[in-house]
Amino acid sequence: MSGAETKKNKANLCIKLRNGNVMSGLSSIVAVSLNTNYGSLKIPIKDLVLLEFGIIASDKTEQKIAAYVDLLQSGNEADCQQTFKSLCNVEMTAIPVLESYLDKDNCAYTEYGVEAAYNYVKGVYGIENYLPEDIITLNGDYRFPGIMDIIILEIETEFGTLTIPREKVVSLEIIPDESGENSVRSFKLEANQHISANVNGGWLKTNIKLNKGQKFSIESKGEIVMASLSNQTHKPSGAYLPPGGTWTAGNDHDVNALPIFGNVVYRIGDTGAMLKAGTKISAVDNSAGVLYLSIYETVFNAANSGNYAVRVSA
Repeated sequence: MSGAETKKNKANLCIKLRNGNVMSGLSSIVAVSLNTNYGSLKIPIKDLVLLEFGIIASDKTEQKIAAYVDLLQSGNEADCQQTFKSLCNVEMTAIPVLESYLDKDNCAYTEYGVEAAYNYVKGVYGIENYLPEDIITLNGDYRFPGIMDIIILEIETEFGTLTIPREKVVSLEIIPDESGENSVRSFKLEANQHISANVNGGWLKTNIKLNKGQKFSIESKGEIVMASLSNQTHKPSGAYLPPGGTWTAGNDHDVNALPIFGNVVYRIGDTGAMLKAGTKISAVDNSAGVLYLSIYETVFNAANSGNYAVRVSA
């Protein structure tokens, strides 16, 4: 197998480490298993966009912290000081366990209590905010919490093959294949989230990176109900149906039309201009950047319902 074929069969990853470093490389990961409250999922790496690594304690760590906390509640000052030193030397995965005991911290000596140990350990590992479980994001912005089966990451970089323990990783982004071959990816635009006026997650990041001059197409179907527009039903074309009324046509007939309410819209890059996609559009990218999708409306209402199914070929 040639070097090019070998590279093609591997996932291109961008890894963010807890120390702030970011690195890229190739991985042989084919699929990721996620244990959830509803069973186990095994998802091909090609269908994933982002893996976020939580800090998850083992049963052994939980038992060890519980024993230390018991000693803090009943010990004299010297014993509490010694127990506190032990707590300050625990592994990073003890952080969520310590946090769970914050409201049960009855140590008579505040400077040796659970909260003091919790803050010290977070400082040692440089942890401010963290996830209590892993989260995987699929194409289309679907997020699932659980516990991944990844213990160690092995990636090929320009500096050689690196082995990275999962506890050192914050997140792992899967970079789409840019080999030049056309690929088709599917997404869902949810009317109760992906609205252009929604400043918190209104634009769906597809992670599809377009190059200047690259051809791409966007096809959309489905119906949504816009609570922000008197509960009218809308289609990607901008066609709408008032309750008890009749359909009014959209603007698919005019390729250059400005977006109207209900249109599927897109932009390229974080600051690109918003353009109409409607039911179907084929275009050539005039700039380079990641493709974003949304539904056009100037007011966001979380009571909107329904979704558009969108297929992007690039």
